[in-house]
Amino acid sequence: MRVLEGHFDGCAECRRLVASMAPEAHITTDERASPTQTSGSPRQAAGPDLLIGTTHLDYRVLRKLGAGGMGVVYEAQHVLIGRRAALKVMRADVAADPTFARRMLDEARLMNAPRHPGLVDVFGFGALPDGRPFMLMELLEGRSLYDVLKARGSLPADEALRVLGGVLEPLAATHASGVVHRDLKPSNIFVLDGPKLEVKLLDFGVAKSTAMSVPDGEPQTLAGTPGFMAPELLSGAPATPASDLYALGCVLYEMLTGKMVFEARTAFERMRAHVDQQPRPPSQVAPAVPALLDAFVLSLLEKQPSRRPASAEAVRQTTLELLGRLDGPPPSELRIDVVPEAPRRSRAPLVLAVVALLAGGGGAAWWLAPRETNDAPPPVAEAPQPAPAPAPAVPAAPEEPPAEPAGAVAKAAAPKKERPRTPRAKPADPQQQRRSELAARLGAIDAWIARARSQGRPTDFQESTVALVRKKLGLAKTEADLDALEKVVAQLEAGTR
Repeated sequence: MRVLEGHFDGCAECRRLVASMAPEAHITTDERASPTQTSGSPRQAAGPDLLIGTTHLDYRVLRKLGAGGMGVVYEAQHVLIGRRAALKVMRADVAADPTFARRMLDEARLMNAPRHPGLVDVFGFGALPDGRPFMLMELLEGRSLYDVLKARGSLPADEALRVLGGVLEPLAATHASGVVHRDLKPSNIFVLDGPKLEVKLLDFGVAKSTAMSVPDGEPQTLAGTPGFMAPELLSGAPATPASDLYALGCVLYEMLTGKMVFEARTAFERMRAHVDQQPRPPSQVAPAVPALLDAFVLSLLEKQPSRRPASAEAVRQTTLELLGRLDGPPPSELRIDVVPEAPRRSRAPLVLAVVALLAGGGGAAWWLAPRETNDAPPPVAEAPQPAPAPAPAVPAAPEEPPAEPAGAVAKAAAPKKERPRTPRAKPADPQQQRRSELAARLGAIDAWIARARSQGRPTDFQESTVALVRKKLGLAKTEADLDALEKVVAQLEAGTR
């Protein structure tokens, strides 16, 4: 945070922008309006709008749709063919700065670079007589995800994952074209009207291309929204696709729980929390959230970019897999890997064990044992079972032949005195032995993950689960803890066969 605080000390523009951010709103350092917002911004001055009724690039301006910090969006219509469009015009006070004026042209170019149907089509660019730049783009019918969440609070898990999947497709195409969005948030995700769920990714106003460099003399300013900015950005690192995945994790968190990842009184406090604090698992914030999703959400919110999923496409594949678990086949046929396998073993224990793994916080309360201890003991747990074995009674068998003399009975009495002895030596520390066995099995799973990754198969879910098991293995204190961990390992092994 010293980098961030030092930047604030020397950048009056960032101090002004952050100071204006309301803690309860999704306000970016640039703008909030989307091409289809229907409500005006309270920041716009009252009075007649001189742009309405004028014509630009054969499009007549009809009415104002919305406004934000950078520009105003109007509905326009082609004077000859009647095509409707959205016309986005930069505000006069912003256009006076050549840096911001150039940014709108960059936005138009970057939005068109991927050529994906999940992105808004920009098909015209020009300047008004007063010099303000504008662009013509596809007019959408629907409302932003911000407005959806404002009305509904949160979304069911399956619907949230479908919205996420709809965003990940254009985001993957954007990253493949060398562009980082830098401002993913609910108000920049648009839900289209229609019989099926379709979304569009909006607002490339602060997007960056890896091929673009900052001109000499132009300051490096913070870009994005405090509630959705990755920790590395706040520490002075450049934006990468992993930064977008972090922001998307924040969006998913809010869709599932109805709350932002970190609540704070000011924007600066929220940014500090993204650097210093660990998020609570979504299922602990909103009990209706399936605990199966906790590991997935938290993997997107890792502090270190290298520990997040490898790409937007990898996240999309995991999203499809999780959707199949939530509303697909029964638990006995659920899979944890995309590799085809016979449904020989139930996947339900994996779900329960991961619930226990993710709900832990530390110390004696780290384990959610009640749900697991009511289950039947796992069939693979052989080490703790030697005590009830009746094997010592077997030596009594020599008493049965009738031809034995009376003296033989006295001989047979000797083995009976040894009944309390266990035929196999009990380990000095059986829990440590089980830990070693589980660690060796995790090593074999690591080898499978390495092979799968080299073949281009998604392994993010398996990697995050193995990491969690290793962490909990060192904290396990009871046989019940080890039993639950062994169930997770067994299910991971089943997915690698």
